[in-house]
Amino acid sequence: MTQGRGRFIPLLLLLFLGGAACGGGTEVDPAAMESTTEVEREEDAPEGAADELLTQLTEHANYEFEASVFVFEGGELEFAGPLDRRYSFDSITKTMTALLLADLLATEELDLVTPVGEILDAGRNAEITLLQLATHTSGLPETADNWDQWEGFTDEQPYAGYTADMAETALEMAELDEDAGYSNFGFQILGLCVEKVGEDTLGGLARHQIFEPAGMSTADIPVGERGLPDGLLDGEPVPAWNNLLTGDGGAGGTIADLAAYAEFMLDPPADSAAAVDIATTAHIQHDDGDASGLAWFIPSEGLLSHAGASDAYNSMIVLDPDAGTAAGYLTATGDLDDEAVDLFLDYLAA
Repeated sequence: MTQGRGRFIPLLLLLFLGGAACGGGTEVDPAAMESTTEVEREEDAPEGAADELLTQLTEHANYEFEASVFVFEGGELEFAGPLDRRYSFDSITKTMTALLLADLLATEELDLVTPVGEILDAGRNAEITLLQLATHTSGLPETADNWDQWEGFTDEQPYAGYTADMAETALEMAELDEDAGYSNFGFQILGLCVEKVGEDTLGGLARHQIFEPAGMSTADIPVGERGLPDGLLDGEPVPAWNNLLTGDGGAGGTIADLAAYAEFMLDPPADSAAAVDIATTAHIQHDDGDASGLAWFIPSEGLLSHAGASDAYNSMIVLDPDAGTAAGYLTATGDLDDEAVDLFLDYLAA
């Protein structure tokens, strides 16, 4: 996900550096897709792109783990790996939080330069803007200073008791650093802002504005217990992290849900088009030619990408809006090396 712990960041920073889909909003039936996939994979049939990417992906940890891949090209979806296995989306959630923000911007309920102090108690940091939160330019630290100070804290469930009140306290007291960069804490704060202005939880807002229109039939952003199966860390079972604050990494679902999200972003319905455009526009230009949208990382090649990692899971999504193509993976391991993300960036960039 990338919440709190520094182990997320190297994978995700790679993705800050790095169309015409077949109708966003068409609900995907995992059972039907699984049946179709089995029929298509006849004996001696050549592997498709998704199969090849999955095979390469599984070489990036030194033990077997569950993983699922999608590729969307030429208006066709291809899958490899389990279709009904639910995973954590981890920090891909940030793009959904940003899209919900963009919905509020599109309806003029908020502006990108709205100070956070107009929404939350922010103390000396009241002038931080929503744009700064959504592009990791606020100067807030990667993790709130008090992230591990709740009663009952454990390494196994490090965010299960971290509350909105604790986050606002940390926001009021935070010392800003212009070199701070990627901030999970900033997206926890952004999620609270969206919830307060949207008058619902992120899960409720996402269900109506993203999941249902996109046909993401099993996706959710629950508060607290997530009900996800264990993943693996160092080859041993570890639980999915439960969260009270969900803006930085609380979403989960199947590979079919992730593929439906990609199609939605490439070809949004009319009432979501303005928000998608705001979210995917390059708002910050970097000296190296790369850019940042709202949560999305935009390499100089023009792709849109985001990845996530937690103890039990890894995830990635990459879109090429010009070509109308996309690819992504969900894995039940926290041990993928950094080179795994390059497989998908390189695939769509080729």
